[in-house]
Amino acid sequence: MSFFSINLRGGVVSKQEVFPSYTITDWREATASFGKDMGKVLDVAFVDRNIFARDGYPIPCRIFNNELSSDSPVFIFYPGCAFLFDFFELHTVIASRIAKKAKIKVILVQFRLAPEYPVLTSLSDSYEVARYIALHPELFGIDPKRLFIGGWCSGANAATFVSKVARETKDFNIHHQILLGGSFDLSHSFHAFDSFEAQDRTLDRRLIAHLAELFYDMDSAKNPIFSPYWEKDVTNFPATTLLCGEFDALRNDSEAYFEKLKGANVSVDKIVLEGEGHNQIVMESLVSSKTDPTTEIAKTLRRKLAI
Repeated sequence: MSFFSINLRGGVVSKQEVFPSYTITDWREATASFGKDMGKVLDVAFVDRNIFARDGYPIPCRIFNNELSSDSPVFIFYPGCAFLFDFFELHTVIASRIAKKAKIKVILVQFRLAPEYPVLTSLSDSYEVARYIALHPELFGIDPKRLFIGGWCSGANAATFVSKVARETKDFNIHHQILLGGSFDLSHSFHAFDSFEAQDRTLDRRLIAHLAELFYDMDSAKNPIFSPYWEKDVTNFPATTLLCGEFDALRNDSEAYFEKLKGANVSVDKIVLEGEGHNQIVMESLVSSKTDPTTEIAKTLRRKLAI
């Protein structure tokens, strides 16, 4: 997202130097039409159910391809929403495309949002959903040995938290994580791809930092809760595929995180989507590209399953 001549309504960005200090209600009203031109949900069956957090909160989940066999692979997908915006229906379009193309079960998660809840609650919800699904495969008809997690932007951030806690608790194993345009470093400490980021017509990364400063309970932009690049130890993280647009305004994050994982001997692949910006996934009808990011995610899923 960016704040813009189009008021976050889903078009091409006109970048500006100063962002308004709106209330969260103002920001949510401004984003109400974000992604309106991305198209319709594909013809994929889904069911809704809640998974309860430890404090009893019902976390909404949407399960696509629920009718598949009882040992289906599963991709748990966390939404890109800056941890602030209710983009669940928007991500239903994204998840339906991935499910249709990958032909596996896809579970979309709606974690709780800041600032009503701390970002750590959003992350904890993400973990508790994955843990419950992995430990109750018979309830979801999935093969826990073929469990994928991933997300877009803040959703990619959430997926890294799930991987971190799963590694520490050893509650369950993650087969692979797929991270698209991840927000991994709010401190913006890496600048090798600044010239590429500056060409993104769909996002100004400074807005992400602005919103975080306004609405996150953040003591430091290098706190690994908010900026997983700064996690001290990423050894034994699950195998990972990082995807980012060539001109993604957060490309430095993906490139730096790729190098960090590779340096820790994690099995990691990187896919740079030619000509694309950060919000390409919800702007296919407005900004032309060679590849729909959901196609690349689905191809990655099938490749890692050797389907």
